Amino acid sequence: MKLERILLPTDYSELSGRAARVARWLAQMSGATVHVLHVCQPVEVALTVPEAGVLRRREPPDKAACQEQVEAFARRHFGDSGVPFVTALADGKRAREIVRYAREARVDRIVIGTRGRGLLRRLTRGSVSGSVLEHAPCVVVVVPESATPPEAGFQRAGEPAPALAPAT
Repeated sequence: MKLERILLPTDYSELSGRAARVARWLAQMSGATVHVLHVCQPVEVALTVPEAGVLRRREPPDKAACQEQVEAFARRHFGDSGVPFVTALADGKRAREIVRYAREARVDRIVIGTRGRGLLRRLTRGSVSGSVLEHAPCVVVVVPESATPPEAGFQRAGEPAPALAPAT
């Protein structure tokens, strides 16, 4: 199957950077365009008022700042690689928005990082990557924190693709 569109959700963490290297490698091998998606979250503002204590409220995210961040992340990971990319923003629950974007953009693969914290934590607290894996309309490549991402040029024509292996 030829890949045309790869979705890379990002929260700008080191784990997202690892997933970006895998997405870049897949795109270089297939000629796909990478869609870099950031799901903006409201910002919690806390104000201490002597008479009332701490007042908290949620402010909508600064869309211009979010757009600058996602573009900077995409340029850092794809700008010099020759991999075409587009950036996108969404608002809402992360997993739901990632799956919605994947459906609407008709992506062929989602590449997402995971911390792999264990079954009990995922069952009690949930996991963005786990929920995406469960509801995605396409194949999901889950990049664990311990994985060593493949580098461009690793695979020669006709050779099988390398598996992601734990770092040693």
